[in-house]
Amino acid sequence: SEAPNKNIMSLLANQTVGVASTSPYARLSVHANNESIGTTLFAIGSSTQTATTTLFTVNNSGNVGVGVAAPSSALSV
Repeated sequence: SEAPNKNIMSLLANQTVGVASTSPYARLSVHANNESIGTTLFAIGSSTQTATTTLFTVNNSGNVGVGVAAPSSALSV
């Protein structure tokens, strides 16, 4: 379970949003644990009643996947 005072999301007056960050450096900043290698930070998918398909993924290693749920290189297609 999450610690009671752990920051999950920040909405700042300068119109920036931070997910797992208290000081977002862009309009939308998403941060993962430093210990979490290959964690998906952002994903776009398509779902039906029986399956979910990953269309686009960015992980915290900087890898991008198009049609790949777990990209293993800078660009995985």
